[in-house]
Amino acid sequence: MTSRSDAGEARLAAARHLGPAVVAAREEIERDRRLPPSLVEAMRAAGLFELWLPEAFGGPALHPIEFVKVIEALSRADGSAGWCATNGSVYSLLSGSLTQVAARQIFADRAIVAGSINPTGKAMVVEGGYRVSGRWGCGSGITHAAWIIANCVVHDQHGPRRSANGATDLASRRSRGAPGSGSPAPTPARPARAPSISSTRPPAAARSTRVVASIDASAMCMSPSNISD
Repeated sequence: MTSRSDAGEARLAAARHLGPAVVAAREEIERDRRLPPSLVEAMRAAGLFELWLPEAFGGPALHPIEFVKVIEALSRADGSAGWCATNGSVYSLLSGSLTQVAARQIFADRAIVAGSINPTGKAMVVEGGYRVSGRWGCGSGITHAAWIIANCVVHDQHGPRRSANGATDLASRRSRGAPGSGSPAPTPARPARAPSISSTRPPAAARSTRVVASIDASAMCMSPSNISD
């Protein structure tokens, strides 16, 4: 098995190797306000969207210092490239909070995950999963992601499922300084059906108001190809 040090050096070398291609794409990134598909594929193939994916799922699980060095190398070429790699890699760490079946389903084939952790959506409990609707701000990398995180407040027939202190937390933000991050302005989404994805936490965690991805067994990781109107 490749050691963490070797994995870090390999990802850093890949980031530096891609530097000229990233620089060459700057004009296109600025114009289209997203990373070009060819660059996304090159970064994905090099494992630059999964820097914190656990080794159990085939990732490098880089040390934070190694992680920062890789992102720094990408960001020197273009800030948006570094930002998108950061987001995808941070989301890959969520795999450690999922069951192995769910984690392998989501992160197989180096799939890129993007979205928003702000719980500004609504997940209505229905048979077999949730009915998701809402409005989310930003979501860097969403234009090239295979899986989307849409953080929600869980509702049932009685209304929102609240935490012990009854608090709710709704937030939004806008993108600044990284125009090519593929972070669209807040837009409403049509209701979509999301299947339930189990987590490693007990079912009682699902009663929490604040739901982050699939960590609280609330099916906030959704594949666009699996969403039906």
